[in-house]
Amino acid sequence: MTSTSGKIIVFDEIESTQLLAKEYIKQGKSNHGLVIQAKKQIHGKGQLDRNWASPSGGLWMSTILQKKIPLKYFQGFSVRIGLAISESLEELLDLPFRVKWPNDLFLKNKKVGGILIDLSSQEIFLKHLILGVGLNVNFKLSSLSDELQETATTIYHETEKEFSLEKIRDVILSTQSAIVLQFEKGLLPNITPLWKERSVSYESNVTVRLKEKLIEGIEKGITPNGDLIIQTSTGEEIISVGEIEQVIGFED
Repeated sequence: MTSTSGKIIVFDEIESTQLLAKEYIKQGKSNHGLVIQAKKQIHGKGQLDRNWASPSGGLWMSTILQKKIPLKYFQGFSVRIGLAISESLEELLDLPFRVKWPNDLFLKNKKVGGILIDLSSQEIFLKHLILGVGLNVNFKLSSLSDELQETATTIYHETEKEFSLEKIRDVILSTQSAIVLQFEKGLLPNITPLWKERSVSYESNVTVRLKEKLIEGIEKGITPNGDLIIQTSTGEEIISVGEIEQVIGFED
């Protein structure tokens, strides 16, 4: 069963909003700004093709962007989106949201959400981009596996309150639109100071996983393009692809 409101299509249960968005594009059924939302996902997708637990009560959605925008503008896109969403959620819910590179959302030093980008290009321009957002909102921590309960949290768990998924969704969509407009115009504010304020790992010891190796060092912020800066024992490393696997010294 589905319901449609404007450019938003809501499903009771599907495999993955990200996968369905890809199908819509493949079948020619998509358009710029189309949002696919699920009340529950069976096989939600996270970074590095990992499964993302998506029980009822969370916000699971993917937005399709189809505009001819120069690819060079999309450097650091997921980092900018993550920062902007964390600010918007903090303002809306009055909770201390933070970010972990490249695009995880954190609350009370535990993962509460994430962003997934699937991008396709044609020559030097964007062909399409699928922007996936997952946020643990109105469900108990017990809805997650024992393993995830060690590292993740939900907004309900931290506040013992339920919030309007529609209101949170609309704020996030508005935030996304504002960032996309910046990218369309090529007007990209310097986000390095904001990153230092909102990163859960700034000036902390971290382990960064690349495809074939681990890098250990101190996070020193990001470049203007959203690349991670790590100070290792042998010098400075600039990392554009990978993820922070561990932050040493988290405090509740």
